[in-house]
Amino acid sequence: MDEQLNESVLAYLQSQQLENTLLGDIAGALQVDTSVLSNSTLPSLNDVFAAVHEEETVDPVLEKKFKAYESLLKSRGYFQGTEEGSQEYNDRLNKARDRFFQKFSGKQAVQKKEEVDQYANLTQEEKNAKADEIKAQGNQHIQNQEYEQALKCYTTAIKLNPQNHIYYGNRAAAHVYLQNYEQSIADSNEALRVNPQYARAYSRLGYAYFQLDEFDKAIESYETGLEIDPSSRELKTGLDETKQKIELINRQKAAQENMKNLFSGNAQGGAPAFDPSALAGMFGGQGGEGGAPAFDPSALAGMFGGQGGEGGAPAFDPSALAGMFGGQGGAPAFD
Repeated sequence: MDEQLNESVLAYLQSQQLENTLLGDIAGALQVDTSVLSNSTLPSLNDVFAAVHEEETVDPVLEKKFKAYESLLKSRGYFQGTEEGSQEYNDRLNKARDRFFQKFSGKQAVQKKEEVDQYANLTQEEKNAKADEIKAQGNQHIQNQEYEQALKCYTTAIKLNPQNHIYYGNRAAAHVYLQNYEQSIADSNEALRVNPQYARAYSRLGYAYFQLDEFDKAIESYETGLEIDPSSRELKTGLDETKQKIELINRQKAAQENMKNLFSGNAQGGAPAFDPSALAGMFGGQGGEGGAPAFDPSALAGMFGGQGGEGGAPAFDPSALAGMFGGQGGAPAFD
C-alpha cells in the first residue's frame, strides 16, 4: 500500500504540470520509478487514502513523506531569503504543509470536517471552555508519556481557540518529547505571535535550538526570555547549560589543536616529526637515555585528583572527569 500511495502522489504531481526535473527529484525521494506514470490504471489518491487510513486520522507515513518534501523544498530554494525558525520561514512552511496535506490526505480532510461540524453550533465562549477541557486531557497524556495523543489534543484545542498562546506552547512541548524540534520551533514562534510576552515559549525555542546544535540561537532565545521574566529558573538553567556546552566544545577543539601542534612538524613528505622529549614536561621527567622522557607515574596524580597511591601510583578519582564531560554533581553527563 505504501508503494501504491507513492505512485498516486507522483501521478497527482505530474497532473499539476510540475517541472520534469523537480518531478524526477520527488520520484527519487519517494523511491518511485517514473515509468509508472504511463500506467493509466493507477488508483486515485482518495481510493488509496481510504485504504491506508481506515482507522487512523493521522498517518505517520504521510508525515514522513512531508518531511522528505520539506527537504526538497529547501534544496529548491523555496525558503530562500528566510531564516529557519523565523515568522516568514514558518509561514511558508505552514503554507506548503497545508497544500500537501489537503492534496494527499483525503480521509484527514473528512476528519477535519467532522471536527468542525462537531463544534459548529457552539458559541465562541463554549468553544473556549471546550478547548480548555481538551487541553487538560492533553496535559494528562503528557504525564502518561502518551505524546502523540497529547499532540492531537492540543491541535484540537488550537482549532477551537487559535488565539490561546498556551495551546501552541504545550504543543511545542509535545513536539520536543517526540524530538520534532523543527515543529516545536514553529509552534513556539506561533505562541509568541499570539502573545509576545509569553516567556516560556523562549524556553521551548532555546531547548529545540540546543538539540539542533544551533547554540547561538539557543542563547539568544534564553536571553530574550529572561528579559521578559528575569526570575525564570527554566530560562536561567537552559542558558547556563548552553554556555557550558559551548565552553566544552571550545575546550575539545583547543585540545585537538594542541595535540595536532604537539605532533606536527616539517618532516619530509608531510609526516609529523615526533619529538618524544617534548613529552618530558607532561610527566615531570628531564629526559632519559637517548632523549626519552624519564617517566614518573606519580606525576599523573594531579591529572586524576589523587596524591599518589602505594608505590607512587596515582589515587584515581573518577569525579575529576566531570569537568571533561560537562557533568553536574561530579557525574559525567554523556551526550
